[in-house]
Amino acid sequence: MLQEKRNPRATIAEAIAQAWKLHQAGQLDEAARRYRQVLDVAPTDANVWHLLGAALHALGNLVEAEACYLQALELAPRMMGVEHLQVRVQRLVAARLSGLALQRTDLALHLLHDIG
Repeated sequence: MLQEKRNPRATIAEAIAQAWKLHQAGQLDEAARRYRQVLDVAPTDANVWHLLGAALHALGNLVEAEACYLQALELAPRMMGVEHLQVRVQRLVAARLSGLALQRTDLALHLLHDIG
């Protein structure tokens, strides 16, 4: 957990910077854990929701990544890069729907095979 004995904003900024370094180094699980720690004390930080979404996206956790992106958009609908976030969400939704369609097609083929 973040220590807030010093200036809380400086501590949060340091924690975000450390998480970002882990993120850039490909240590995505640890980066996501650190982003979550920041969100425990700063739940309205849209940037951290975005970063957590990006880490989860890279880890393949698309549903949770989508939720994080949407939370970032809700908190800061006019933030820089909002179009980028909206595109990410649209792509995640499309991928999820595509995956569902493929699963249904696969199920239908199995059923047809079993019937025939």
